[in-house]
Amino acid sequence: MRLKIIAMAATALVSAIAAATPPLPMPPIPMNASWLLAQPEPAMTSTGDPKVDEYRRKLIEEGDPVWRPIFRRLLADVRADPSIIQRYDAMRAIDTPTEYLRFYL
Repeated sequence: MRLKIIAMAATALVSAIAAATPPLPMPPIPMNASWLLAQPEPAMTSTGDPKVDEYRRKLIEEGDPVWRPIFRRLLADVRADPSIIQRYDAMRAIDTPTEYLRFYL
C-alpha cells in the first residue's frame, strides 16, 4: 500500500514537471567550429536504413537553422549499424511516467 502511494505521488510529480518544463534550447555553436564550416558542404549519402535517413533529414531540415550547416557536415557520411538498430527496435517502449514507474520500480 505504501509503495502504491509513493508511486502515485512520483507519477504526479513527474507529470507536473514534464508539463511545466519547456525543452532546452540548443547551445550556441562552438567558437572553434570555423574550420568545419570552411569545408565544402558534402553530399548526403544514405545511412543504410530509411528510418535513420528520415531522422537525420528531420534533424537537419527541421532543427535549429543555426546548427544546420554543422549537422550537414557532421552527419553527411554517417552509417547505420544494423545490429544496434535491431536491438533498439526490440526494446520495450515506455510512453508515460506511470509506465516508467511500473517498469523500473
